[in-house]
Amino acid sequence: MKKRIISAVMALALMAGTYSVAMAADQGTTTGKLKSHGKIVYGDANEEVVIDSLDLYMLAEQVDQVRVNVVKQLGKMHTFFTAGKGTALQSGGHIGVAYTEPSGKDFVDPLSLDLQTMVEGIAASQRFSSDVRDYGYPAGTKLYQRADGSLTTERGTENLPELSIKEAKPENLSAGTTAWVQGKLILGTGTDNKTYMEKGEAAASSNGAGDLSNIFLNFNKVGGWMSGFNDTIPYTFTPGKSLLIVLDGPLDGTFDGANLPDSAVVGQSFSMFYWRSNPHSSIKLKVEDAYGGHNDLLLLKEW
Repeated sequence: MKKRIISAVMALALMAGTYSVAMAADQGTTTGKLKSHGKIVYGDANEEVVIDSLDLYMLAEQVDQVRVNVVKQLGKMHTFFTAGKGTALQSGGHIGVAYTEPSGKDFVDPLSLDLQTMVEGIAASQRFSSDVRDYGYPAGTKLYQRADGSLTTERGTENLPELSIKEAKPENLSAGTTAWVQGKLILGTGTDNKTYMEKGEAAASSNGAGDLSNIFLNFNKVGGWMSGFNDTIPYTFTPGKSLLIVLDGPLDGTFDGANLPDSAVVGQSFSMFYWRSNPHSSIKLKVEDAYGGHNDLLLLKEW
């Protein structure tokens, strides 16, 4: 008899929790829907049996707290229930999921969510979105890919290819990095990085010069071919800015002794010269003469 009574109490508690979840959107908190009060006390052989309605209220409060905690945790994962624009849920009615936090009339009270809607929200936290707004960009923003693989919102004069947002694969992530994609944990192989590096190396060995202009897309290309150049660089510098000059090719260059670089790296395919704070608006440069068909391009960047 005692076991049957305990089972009945548990069944009542579960029924109350399930009923409250299903009706929460209409009636508020789970405890606000309970009608039971007081106790039932009776004897069973030598034992006293008590069925206390306070137990139901305690269980109801726990159900409500679970809902609040689930919604808070999803928010930390940038997944939010919304009554506005978002990914529709099968069981959510007018409620969907968004990846930017809603406000105002689009806010959804956690206590209005039923169990199935929360389960769908958890699953949605592992999905990717193809909507640029979910990544902080205004609606309609177009994304483009530079030659080095980086992302930009400006197509520029290079007629860069437009990107569509798609799920990541292991070869899209740096080696050893991880990400959740569509509910699956993946480990990066770094294949994309290797591909871009190989493209740069191939460019650096073509036509006798490195032609690093494909890599340094935001650098200024100055003076055309520079072999045998011995004059002032045809560019007006901003005194006080940091400066990096790259000779894209196998020839070395020397600078006026009044404005020597702070550091230099001279390589077989290119040379780099760096000024922490260039004091001059003009710089004189001497480049070796070409030999064996080799030549130089000059690239520079100030910041």
